[in-house]
Amino acid sequence: MPTLCIAGSYFHTEKQGGVETQTWQIGQIMARSGWRVVYLCPTSGELGWQLDDGSIGVYGFQQPNYGFQIENSHIEKILQEITPDVVYQRGRSILQESGAVIRYCKRKNIPYVFGLSSDADTKLLHGITQLSRAKQSLIKKSAIIPYGAWSDWKMRQTLRSADAIITQHLHQFELLPPSLHHKGVILPNLHPEITGTITKPPGATVAWISNYRPLKRGELFLQLAKQCSDLNATFIMILGNARQQYTAHLINQAAAISNLQIFGKCTPQHIDEILRSAWMLVNTSEYEGFSNVFIESWLRETPTLSIGIDPAEALSRHRAGIAAKDFPELVRHVRHLLTHPDECRQLGQYARVYGETNHGLQQNSNRIAEFFLNMPGKLGKAG
Repeated sequence: MPTLCIAGSYFHTEKQGGVETQTWQIGQIMARSGWRVVYLCPTSGELGWQLDDGSIGVYGFQQPNYGFQIENSHIEKILQEITPDVVYQRGRSILQESGAVIRYCKRKNIPYVFGLSSDADTKLLHGITQLSRAKQSLIKKSAIIPYGAWSDWKMRQTLRSADAIITQHLHQFELLPPSLHHKGVILPNLHPEITGTITKPPGATVAWISNYRPLKRGELFLQLAKQCSDLNATFIMILGNARQQYTAHLINQAAAISNLQIFGKCTPQHIDEILRSAWMLVNTSEYEGFSNVFIESWLRETPTLSIGIDPAEALSRHRAGIAAKDFPELVRHVRHLLTHPDECRQLGQYARVYGETNHGLQQNSNRIAEFFLNMPGKLGKAG
């Protein structure tokens, strides 16, 4: 039985984010394809083997404060115990382990696969830029910006060392440096399809869902709610697993907006209920990878309205929603759909068809399985 090790990301039960959601889906696909899947995860809980049922395993290691403090020899020792045939890592958050993981893969001559979680993973100075914009004192910034420089350097090294790079859509593939295009492959994010009919309630709901960070620009959603206060609609904002320093101003402002409800971290069941009933999902981010919430909303016949975010032209070309060029245009589209429910329902139906065809788990899981099955050198080692 070949083994896939998914290394460096939190296990999905400890942290619910886009990376954790997609690494769990990939693990499920490969386990159903006859592989043993082991998650090598940072954890604040139990260290060592947390689960190992022969099909899915979870091994927890202690997460240091900064990536360059990681005990590389310990990571390599765990990998030696797991004996993977392929190792997969996803997103910038895994950089603290990538050096040890890549060294192990090169020494054992096994494939190392890296998955982009955001368009920003391809940007040369993303780490420095983000930390320089953080709401910190100059003294604190001077202390953490070197970490941003380290993460930018580490990301470049990781991409160069990967045997394959998974991108989420064509534009993200094109953002890779030309020298890395031969390593790139486009594999979509996947989510389970929804069975049965989706019926939207007569009362309009506009949803905004994220694990909040400043780049999500939540203040725009608050402004949107204000500018639609004359309409019979409820605006729901979910801030997710976010730092208080990022969300305090939003919570304070939201108290004065009568048509707005604001929540922190919610259960997956609560989010599912909101997306099933919402007329539309609004996104105000500066940038995204391929948002899992987009896909979850489409599968529930909830179109997405964004400001310029249009992954794989899903909104502009495939009518899974609307990509506005700026905030005033977003306001106009939201107001129009709230007052023209038939058009909103039609967009939702387009969204579901697009979501199921391109991101439905049952319809597309074979693409994931075939990719890992065909990784160079894997079958020779596994046999």
